[in-house]
Amino acid sequence: NRAFNWVLTLLPIPAPGIITIAYMAQGNWYTLQDDGAGIITGSDPSFGSGTVDYTTGATVVTLGALPDAGSQIMYTWGSPIHFEQRTDTVPTAPRWQFAVTNLPILPATLTFSWLAGGVTNTATTNSAGVITGDATGSVDPVTGIGWLIFATLPDRGAQVTLNYEQVLPDDPGAPIESHSGQIEIFGWNSSVPKLTIAAGLDPSTIRMTFPVKDVSSLYQGSFSAAGSADGSITTLPGHLLNAGGNYRYDITPSVIGSYDSVTGDITFTDRLVLEGNLYSQEV
Repeated sequence: NRAFNWVLTLLPIPAPGIITIAYMAQGNWYTLQDDGAGIITGSDPSFGSGTVDYTTGATVVTLGALPDAGSQIMYTWGSPIHFEQRTDTVPTAPRWQFAVTNLPILPATLTFSWLAGGVTNTATTNSAGVITGDATGSVDPVTGIGWLIFATLPDRGAQVTLNYEQVLPDDPGAPIESHSGQIEIFGWNSSVPKLTIAAGLDPSTIRMTFPVKDVSSLYQGSFSAAGSADGSITTLPGHLLNAGGNYRYDITPSVIGSYDSVTGDITFTDRLVLEGNLYSQEV
């Protein structure tokens, strides 16, 4: 360590701006640092100087004094391989999931209130289940499951208050409409299939589940669809697995039919194609 000039290749490759070189001379510690542009200097030019190549990791340093006998030259640095710069990254907003118990609900009556910074914040819901205000989100009026993203997080220990009206049947003793049948999910050669249920239903309360069994046993499982206020029937996010379980087909929402509240008919599109993406996964 009895030398003024030091040549060393740093591995792993150093990240700019975090290299520190310390040495002792005449019982005193002196520190050099890189400036992020490849130049190594001390707080005083007399402490020493040098350069660093951030591509190869090569450093060349000339110390301002001869190090003491038996002392150590200490290099410290970090590598961009082992960390990720998050300074300019916008964090994902925290999402709060909730579940309403008395079902189904009238979505336009659902309101929220909570304290944030000591101030009462509120949010309201429209007839389609979309939540706006001091928080955004959505709710399924049939399942009661929804989520909120707060513009400002609630105060510590604050409670989120929900108020809503439950939809009650005109005839409480009437059975719930339930239908079953078979349709070909990837297309058909005859007439467009229809499923007839009760007329006059609120289309946003319709929920459908389709078991899937491909003739070649390629995919299996089930997917679901839901009605909207405009009568359209749309698939819900989900996935199917192949027989071996090592391929997953993720389903993305797409319109597959419509409900006629006058006739009670659900008419499917001429080809019921599931839109999505195919992934390979470990099993």
